[in-house]
Amino acid sequence: FCDAYFATNKLIFDCAKKGLRKLRGKVYYTGSPRIDLWKKKYHYLYDSEVKKIKKKYGNFLLFNSDYQFITGNIEKEVSWFFFNPKDVKEWSGGKYKDVIKTEYKRANDKYNEFVKFVPFIKNLSKITKKKIVIRPHPAENKFVWKKIFSNEKNIFIEDPIKDVFPWILASEGLLHRGCTTSLQSLMIGKPTFFIDLGKEFKANYKFKIFSYQNSIKIKKNFDKNIFHNLKNKKNTVNTKNKFLNYLGVDNKEESIEKITKIFNNFEISKEEKFEFS
Repeated sequence: FCDAYFATNKLIFDCAKKGLRKLRGKVYYTGSPRIDLWKKKYHYLYDSEVKKIKKKYGNFLLFNSDYQFITGNIEKEVSWFFFNPKDVKEWSGGKYKDVIKTEYKRANDKYNEFVKFVPFIKNLSKITKKKIVIRPHPAENKFVWKKIFSNEKNIFIEDPIKDVFPWILASEGLLHRGCTTSLQSLMIGKPTFFIDLGKEFKANYKFKIFSYQNSIKIKKNFDKNIFHNLKNKKNTVNTKNKFLNYLGVDNKEESIEKITKIFNNFEISKEEKFEFS
């Protein structure tokens, strides 16, 4: 029943044109209004929130989690995160058995990486003497995070209940493991660090290759000097066409302008009246 599908970048546009060709409606390459708001000219919209954050924490590094599986109860977390628990037994056999098996392995890999992450981030905070603010993923149990870091003086847990962008703007730099917020950080030229905990977790990073390639790598034996003078350590990936095309950013015309033009060209007919008995 759709007349138009809006694609955020060229890759999605090409995939949608191919995959939706049998459906009614046309696919348009417009970009994303959400991503347009990351442009510098719109940063003033977040000034008030940024000031509040800076007043509370001063200088800090931000880590946005996307582990998702952090309790160790893999079976319960996978069943609730992906499927109706009543369906898991049924899905464990037949044509769906490989889907369940793959998700359990992926969850285990993420949890094992999380276990290694905890002492790593504690050590990073102590060595660099930097404040670190952690925002759990909305699907994670925030109380697990708060319990683990309750005795750490320089690590703070913030509930993920508001837009993350002001937090990125307020921070000195972003720590990540491929979270979508790394693209926001790269887009605004913020120092962006990928936490690489070793080859054993390579499979966890394979779908995050773009943010991996364009971030500064931090490994187990990192040089603390990498975090010195962050104010003058800008990344320049946001000036490259390859990056802007990946995000679908058009600096000549906003995505909302493109979408509005498409809507304005629609011929709107009167809807039929629905009678309810």
